[in-house]
Amino acid sequence: MSEKTSELFTAFAKFQGDLSNAAKAKQGHGYFYADLAQCIDTAKEPLEKNGLAVAQFLGQSESGTILTTMLTHASGQWMRDSFLMEKAILQGGAGKNPAQAMGASITYMRRYSYAAILGMTQEDEDAANVKAAAKAVKNDPAIQMINQAIQTKDVKYISENWQGCIAASWGNLNAEQIDQLNNLIKEA
Repeated sequence: MSEKTSELFTAFAKFQGDLSNAAKAKQGHGYFYADLAQCIDTAKEPLEKNGLAVAQFLGQSESGTILTTMLTHASGQWMRDSFLMEKAILQGGAGKNPAQAMGASITYMRRYSYAAILGMTQEDEDAANVKAAAKAVKNDPAIQMINQAIQTKDVKYISENWQGCIAASWGNLNAEQIDQLNNLIKEA
């Protein structure tokens, strides 16, 4: 790590609050997984927002190929980790030359190292879609107006919009919101 890390760790804490899980959108080898591109795409905006970047380097030692992954901050502070990569042997890889096997290994290990340094996890596509839909509902202006009317007990707004935006948003309201609306409309 760099000698000082306070700005890096402050930005990193904020970044992790902004980071979503990478969706397992790629299928291969009998299962779904988040590939390197998905991991990078998921982290790109939160990294930029918090002045952070990830760099990865390959090097050689007497023992073999070394992969180094570095998390840097705009302040110049950084942390990194390196490890010795295993020699790649692809199962059922008839016709694969050593360069293809090494390329596959590099991509595989870059993905794991990238996710590890960021604290990124993977989730199923369905779970990611549910979270995205919930976030969209929460940020929906009609839902925000309904919540404000509930909080302020604005019976006039609720009665005037009962057949309009409230009816249109009914399926996106939770049970507590529906109960509160029903109780308030009884007061109207």
